[in-house]
Amino acid sequence: MATPLASNIVAGGLLQAAQTIGGNGLVLLRGEASRGSILVVLTNRGRIEVILERILDSQGDYCWNRTKNNESLQSETVAQFIGKRKRFDPDIWVLELDVPDVERFIVDSLAET
Repeated sequence: MATPLASNIVAGGLLQAAQTIGGNGLVLLRGEASRGSILVVLTNRGRIEVILERILDSQGDYCWNRTKNNESLQSETVAQFIGKRKRFDPDIWVLELDVPDVERFIVDSLAET
C-alpha cells in the first residue's frame, strides 16, 4: 500500500494537468486538505462527459471510479448529485475540468493519482 497523496495536492495536480493540455478547471467545493474525497466532473467544451470519484479499493489504495456517464447526466441532476455527496461527505473536493479529450485525460492524468 503506497502512501496516498493529500487531496489538496491531487486537486492542484489535476487542475495543472488540465491547463497543460489546453483545458481549464475550477474548484467547485474545497474539501479537507489531507484526506477529503475527490469528485471530478469532466467536460469537453462545457458538455459533461463523465463524473469520476477517487475511492479506496479493498487493499486501501486509491483508485478512480466512474460514478456517472454522459447518458445519465444533465445539469440539474449533476447539481443534485453533488449536493447529495456534500451532505454525505462535508470534506469532499469537487473539481470541474474542461479538457479537449476526456478519455485521453483519464488515461494520462488520472492513472498517476
